[in-house]
Amino acid sequence: MFCVWRSLYELSVISAFISKYGEKVAEAFIKSAKTNDRYEWARTAECLKNYRTDRKITFDAIQSKCKIVTKEWRKEYSFACKLVHASSQGTMYRLGADTSKGIPVGRTDFGMGISAMHSAISLSQITTQFFTVYPHSDSTVAIFTFHKWVNEIGKYYKRIE
Repeated sequence: MFCVWRSLYELSVISAFISKYGEKVAEAFIKSAKTNDRYEWARTAECLKNYRTDRKITFDAIQSKCKIVTKEWRKEYSFACKLVHASSQGTMYRLGADTSKGIPVGRTDFGMGISAMHSAISLSQITTQFFTVYPHSDSTVAIFTFHKWVNEIGKYYKRIE
């Protein structure tokens, strides 16, 4: 579940970055689909035009230019990366809790609440970015509704845990 949220978080950051820096950046993003460059399209944004010309642009560089990214989100994202990759944290905290005394076997929903909430928030951010490209009253209502759903999802997962 953490890897799903991690991907949604990355999409929310990319959508926020593109939304903030405009059409030229969006075009570069679309054109980069036919290349092997991961983030070089972001160099078209004024804020990254002169970014370390000796190195490739990183996700962290893009992340640092987005308002939606806070210290707390960076911490959660870093933890999700550790869980996804073969790290000691990924082994010992696989389900969002210390499993050093024993690793559960079989199905469980333990630890899913955090990543489920993060996923809901990221989906809401992505949808908000989409609906604000050409804002109108219907999109405003949709955005408000998504934010309400995030609150309801949060209540639901808190009850489950």
